[in-house]
Amino acid sequence: MGAACGQCVEGLVSLLSPQEPFIACDDLNGIATVLCGGDAVLLKGQWILEHFKAVQERSLLAWISGSSSCLPLPRRQDLPKSAIWDPGVLIPRLARPYRRIKIVALSYSWLTQDHPDPLGQHLDLLVRAIKQWMAYFTVEFSWELAFFIDWCSLYQEPRTLEEDESFNRALRSVHVWYMNPWTDVWCLSRIPGYFSGLRQTSYRKRGWPTFERAVSGMTVKSFGGNGSSGIVLDLGTFSDETESWEVTERLCAVERNVLITPQTF
Repeated sequence: MGAACGQCVEGLVSLLSPQEPFIACDDLNGIATVLCGGDAVLLKGQWILEHFKAVQERSLLAWISGSSSCLPLPRRQDLPKSAIWDPGVLIPRLARPYRRIKIVALSYSWLTQDHPDPLGQHLDLLVRAIKQWMAYFTVEFSWELAFFIDWCSLYQEPRTLEEDESFNRALRSVHVWYMNPWTDVWCLSRIPGYFSGLRQTSYRKRGWPTFERAVSGMTVKSFGGNGSSGIVLDLGTFSDETESWEVTERLCAVERNVLITPQTF
């Protein structure tokens, strides 16, 4: 997530709100509770690949015809039903050794206020990582991916009153996606391409990414391994050397850091 600073502070404060019970994040029950509540949805990894391919084809046609191209990823309100995992299908497969669905929470910087990735540069890196992951886990074990991406998983502005209430509830359970030992966290810490020259605030100096990265290290996640437990990867170090998922895990694994104080945050 990478909303403006004011939104970030309000969101972080809302996590401490006593209005609703704190959702545990140390097992699959917390994930199931949030998904069944309907305030957050998870995207299918295969749909992201198919959408990216379609966007590339449309962008080429748009460039040839001189018209503007579509935005890379639609906000939640505009997602097709085929992009979203049905909780009834997803939840029973979260802990299977075969045909498992692995949840990945994405941590990244919004590049503009209107759209977090208007040129699809975050998406391009994400797709490369998904293809590597699938070449290993999908081919070997028939695993699939489910993504928490704030722009697509939570209701975005402009919102109806009902959508706004849903969004605020979702903020109070956002820790589940990053802290749960069953989830992976992929950090897109590099400001890509065109935006790197616009004096963008760096990933590590933004509120939401700092929060997401910090809470990801509060639970025991493995660093590499067989994918059964969660891992934290910094894909900002992704390069041409990371030609396979095994290499990506080794080079991009994030070590657990000492917790920072509220004053430092």
